[in-house]
Amino acid sequence: MSSNNGRSGGEKENMGTQINQVTGKITYLLIRKERPLNDFLDVEVIVGLDTSAIARFGFKFGGAINNDFIHQGMLDILRDAFNNNWKTTIDYKIDSTTGGDGIIQQVKIIKERMMM
Repeated sequence: MSSNNGRSGGEKENMGTQINQVTGKITYLLIRKERPLNDFLDVEVIVGLDTSAIARFGFKFGGAINNDFIHQGMLDILRDAFNNNWKTTIDYKIDSTTGGDGIIQQVKIIKERMMM
């Protein structure tokens, strides 16, 4: 079951798995080594989308080696989408400890076909 729940820009929530999804163009991409003390989102990669009511989405490197490979792949996709102004779909979970920021679970690129 999915519903809009008052979210903007195509955000939808899948109530069964608590995975949310939003599609839009990346307005900013921040990669940082350490988080500032006044920032509660404990991640190294932060993304903003033009269609999202949620301020930011992110993920953290570190932990299992397999996760680092996955996160590097997601970062590569996000960087390509940002550089080429492609639509991006982000699957995320809400982190209630950060005031509602999204923790990225999966990233997809949507390339628009050119009309000839």
